[in-house]
Amino acid sequence: MNILRSLEQKRAKFAYDLIKSVVDLREQSNLNRLNGLLRIIFKDIELTNEEFEILRTDKDKKKDIFDKNFQKSLEEKLSSYISKAPTMILVNGLGNAMAFYISKIGTTPHGLLKGIQTFREDVKSGESVDKIKKSIMDKLKPDKFAYLTIYTAINDWLKEMKIMDEDDVIEWFKRESTSSLDVLHATKEVLELLKWMKRFGDAMLEEGE
Repeated sequence: MNILRSLEQKRAKFAYDLIKSVVDLREQSNLNRLNGLLRIIFKDIELTNEEFEILRTDKDKKKDIFDKNFQKSLEEKLSSYISKAPTMILVNGLGNAMAFYISKIGTTPHGLLKGIQTFREDVKSGESVDKIKKSIMDKLKPDKFAYLTIYTAINDWLKEMKIMDEDDVIEWFKRESTSSLDVLHATKEVLELLKWMKRFGDAMLEEGE
């Protein structure tokens, strides 16, 4: 089998599965859509209906927070950010682009996961969760979650390709043993992945104006 073709197929499948996981949320609502979003980032996390009702920050608890308008906005943002990602990486470098995404999200994926875990523990123990649930819901806004999706995709792909052995790409960049050649290899691989993400995004996601 042609190794280059096999790698292209692997990139294509990874990108397609990611975009499809977002598109598949269109028919879901509230709890199911939220859990679907969380699985895109964390794979195996799932909130109960009770936890979801406590997490909600709307006063009357009746608003469909993760409704079709949320889904539409998420897809538009994700499509737009994927299209802009290659230029951002080429102009600023992969490390700076990843740092930019984190600045927009307001935390790393690990930071969000830790927040969710703390929220769940506090719910069980009866502690106040007002502050932490506002922080979590803020990170789940369409624009921030779109950035989080791209960041996680790049992070997961570099791990899958065994280009880095850290859990987080920012930590990998900061490590003294990470050479300029390692970064160049990672950058080229990410740009190739983004080509497929853009193709499937253009074909499958809602596009903004």
